[in-house]
Amino acid sequence: GSKELLQWDYNSFNAQGNLKINDEDLRVISEILEEIFSQFKGYCSDRLIFEKVNNQYPEFISRNGIDNTTNLFYVLQNILGEKYQFSRPHICQKGAVDSLTTKNIALYLLGTTQQIRRREFIKIAKDVYWSETTADLIFYELEKDYIRISDDVYILYNNFSIQENVLSQVAAWLQNHVSAQGFLSMIGFDDFENLPSIHYEWNSFLLVSIIKKYDLGFRLVSPAIRDRRYNKEIIVLKDSGYYHLDDIVYNLLTKNGINFIDESNLLSFLVINHLVSKVIPKELVDSKILNYADGYFKIA
Repeated sequence: GSKELLQWDYNSFNAQGNLKINDEDLRVISEILEEIFSQFKGYCSDRLIFEKVNNQYPEFISRNGIDNTTNLFYVLQNILGEKYQFSRPHICQKGAVDSLTTKNIALYLLGTTQQIRRREFIKIAKDVYWSETTADLIFYELEKDYIRISDDVYILYNNFSIQENVLSQVAAWLQNHVSAQGFLSMIGFDDFENLPSIHYEWNSFLLVSIIKKYDLGFRLVSPAIRDRRYNKEIIVLKDSGYYHLDDIVYNLLTKNGINFIDESNLLSFLVINHLVSKVIPKELVDSKILNYADGYFKIA
């Protein structure tokens, strides 16, 4: 019957008869799992249990020809499936989490849904041995329900509200700041002096979130490559002709009468204008309108 075969890897199976598992093994492994559970509110990941068993009970790993986290996960599911809940890459005590979606588990481990802190999330992800890719995908899922109000803090999208009269003041402030050059870059921006006081502390992430949630007549030109650590958004008028960073760069170079510039001079020019922070992004090198070749950008 089906009990004789168990899933072994993504697309391979192993015969139950090949496994050499005794009561002592069950006892030791259950103990290791329970210890992890006590640390993480009844949660364990496939990588975490693999690290621990490999460390504390390597004999079990070698005796059963276990090569990786996937093998061990399926072995444990096979021998402890009645006792715990299994859903790759997660193992939970029964009833700890409603449904074993990674998003649910992340919120459960964070212990709050009203607001989440990115740094706390990263720490948890490291502690339970989620890979960076996994952690990134999970946070991407979480972000959909939240709005970022600072470098670190996200609150539930529906709980975020700004009053009408404040919004019109913010719109007027933006109009003032954007009109000079046709854009306002968030790179290194920290001049929030004349904005109305609200129950959040002003910062560039908050400003971007307000533009995303409310129609104030502005939109964002975002970098081609997302990086949550830095705010590189550029605020432009809604009907502006700027859609990508290269549009802004092209226009600015043209205005300054520059039609031929080498990399290091362009970098200085971009840094002075707050359009990049440290390096020329690949999207400018690849740009069709900035025609990069042999170390030079040639504006047609």
